[in-house]
Amino acid sequence: MNNQVIQLLQVSMDDLKEIIKEAVLSVIPPPPTKNLNLGLNDSDSIPDDDLLTTKEVSVILKVSSTSLWRYNKQGVLKIKNKIGRKVYYSKKDVFDFIKGNVI
Repeated sequence: MNNQVIQLLQVSMDDLKEIIKEAVLSVIPPPPTKNLNLGLNDSDSIPDDDLLTTKEVSVILKVSSTSLWRYNKQGVLKIKNKIGRKVYYSKKDVFDFIKGNVI
């Protein structure tokens, strides 16, 4: 038989939240923050192999995914990579598109 010791403590709601938060973070680290480097002044710092999702490009360009599809069909902003149904754009191409167009 498995013997377990249960100890009951009186803690406030805030203390309990903090205890749970620390326990979770000790097992699951927080996700890394994503830095899209939206500054357009230093184009040399944008590697050619950086890829952006359709959602990220939509947010950056402030257009719908339908507009991105149309840009691809027109050859204005081509898809860099496609894996299954996921579409990825080159970060350099997106920033070149911004520099060449008024958005």
